[in-house]
Amino acid sequence: MVRFWLIVLGALLGALPLAAPTTAAAQFGGDDPEEDDEDTPQTLGRDAFQSGQSKFARGNYGGAADDFREAYQLSPRAELLYNIGECETRDGEPREALLAFDAYLEAISPMHPRRAAIVRRVEALRAEVAWLDAHEGEGPGATPWIVASIGGAVAVAGGILLGVGAADLSTANSAPPFTPPAEVDDARGDAYVLIGVGVGLLTVGLGTLIGGLYWGVTGAPEAPDDPEVEVGLGPGTLHLLGTF
Repeated sequence: MVRFWLIVLGALLGALPLAAPTTAAAQFGGDDPEEDDEDTPQTLGRDAFQSGQSKFARGNYGGAADDFREAYQLSPRAELLYNIGECETRDGEPREALLAFDAYLEAISPMHPRRAAIVRRVEALRAEVAWLDAHEGEGPGATPWIVASIGGAVAVAGGILLGVGAADLSTANSAPPFTPPAEVDDARGDAYVLIGVGVGLLTVGLGTLIGGLYWGVTGAPEAPDDPEVEVGLGPGTLHLLGTF
C-alpha cells in the first residue's frame, strides 16, 4: 500500500512543471490571440503614448497633448491626465491644463506623493484663468493698428514727394546755360516746396507709425506671470508619467 501511494505522489509531482507554464501564459496574456492583435486598445494606446513622447521631446506640446488624450481614451490611466496638463501648460493653454490637472487630482489617491505639488499648480492655473476671464476683451483693440497703418501711408507719401522734389531740384540746377534765371528760380522754389512737404510728411508718418505700433504692443493689460512649471526637462528624461 505504501508503495502505491509513493507512485501516486511521484506522478503528481511530475505533472506540476507541465502545468505551471500554462498558468503563467494565461495570466500575462501570452497565449491570448487578442493580445497580439495590432488593433487592440492596449496596442493603439501604446502607439499614441509613444507618439506623444516623441512630439513632447521635439517641443510640439499641442500635438503631444492630442496624442496623450487619444491614449487616455483607449486606456484611461491617471498618468496620462498629468501628461496632458503638462503639455497644455507648456503650450500656453491654461484652461486646458487646468481641466487636465483637475481630472488628475480626482483620479489619484489623497495620499499620493505628487498631489501637493499638483494642487499648487492648479491654484496658480486657476488664478491665471480667472484673470484672463476678467480681462477678456480689454485692450486698445484695432485702433492702434489703424493709426500705425495711416502713419505708414503718410510716411510713404512723404518719401515720394521728397524724391520728386529732389529730382526737380537736380533738373533745375542742371538747366541749359541760356535758360532764363527767373524760370530756374521758380523751378528751384517748387522743388524746395516739394522737399519740405515731403520731409514733413515723412517725419509725421514715421512718428505716427511708431506710436501706433507702441500703443498696440503695450496697450493691452499686463498678464500675470505664468504658473511655475515644477517639472522641467532634465538630463535623459522627459519627466512625463505612465508606461505602456
